[in-house]
Amino acid sequence: MKNIVCLIGQLGNGGSERQLALFLKKLDREKYNPVVIVTSVSGGRWEDHIKNELSVPVHSLGDKRHIFKILKYRSILSELKPSIVLCWSFFANPLYLFSWGTRFIGALRNGLDVPKKELSGFHFKLAMKPKRFVVNSSLLARQLADAGIAENKVSVIYNFFEMNKDFEDKGKRLEAKRQKRAEYNIPEDAILVVWAARDNPVKGFPFFVDVFEKTLESVPNLRGFLGGSGSLSVKDEIAKRGLQDKITIAGDIKNIRLMLPIADIFFLPSLAEGMPNIFLEAIDAGCGVLATDVGGIRDIYSVLDEETRRKLLIEQRDVEEASGKLKNLCVDAEFRSGATEKLKRKLYEMSPTRIMDKFYNLFPR
Repeated sequence: MKNIVCLIGQLGNGGSERQLALFLKKLDREKYNPVVIVTSVSGGRWEDHIKNELSVPVHSLGDKRHIFKILKYRSILSELKPSIVLCWSFFANPLYLFSWGTRFIGALRNGLDVPKKELSGFHFKLAMKPKRFVVNSSLLARQLADAGIAENKVSVIYNFFEMNKDFEDKGKRLEAKRQKRAEYNIPEDAILVVWAARDNPVKGFPFFVDVFEKTLESVPNLRGFLGGSGSLSVKDEIAKRGLQDKITIAGDIKNIRLMLPIADIFFLPSLAEGMPNIFLEAIDAGCGVLATDVGGIRDIYSVLDEETRRKLLIEQRDVEEASGKLKNLCVDAEFRSGATEKLKRKLYEMSPTRIMDKFYNLFPR
């Protein structure tokens, strides 16, 4: 049995952590023995799940100085002698320098613009140095190519996605929609547009509010629903504009996926993404979708014809353009449902079996 180290920055409530957990869940445990190394302090939503439900050991490098983290990292690798270190966080990529003798695969799961701003120039430069990378969208592969990383060093592996069997039943979806709307006092005949994310400037909550307000001028029965910690960041602005009766602020929701059937339209207004899990879940839930041109959105839309893709993609962060496209989705229910049915074909390409096969191809023989 071969040891595998999965390296990640933290095990909080993020998409990378969730994808790591799915990878560990689907990994062939008769052939591979996984261990997780967290470069920061221990704790977080996904740590308990990985340790207790998936029975995978988790080691933390803690909040010590860099030299002590490096020494602990080397000690773990010396003991385990893994066949591969699979990184899941871009800013943890520099540890490739101290993984000698072990195949190391770096990660880029969100756009390069964010780490360029957040990391020092030296840290960023080191994070770009692994001999191989895994990215989760074609856009990120192009960003690495533009930064001088050879194409043959980069593997595009989409996120795992497991379709919700309950969503296959249209009757169950409609009943869930009715119940959730009643719970939040949203009229059954309203056109409801939804977005949910953590509190981070790249998630684009202000742009959502701007586009919603503009569209409301021509679609009076439009309603908004914002979830996640990021929704609280625009609560005061929504009240200032007098939109508090038009937009519901839900805050954190334990399982936002189960809320998605509430929506007619799911609008992703982000400035940067990798392969947004919640967007895939919205498609699975039968929502019409609209998104800014970020991360893996063009990969998802690749199953659509050019005209349909143009109607669902916001190429410029322009309120007028976005509002026009949102209005079109509001008034044309047949178009949005037809587009969503086509998009569901893309979800099958992200089945765990297909994604795991791509990872196995990277492992040493």
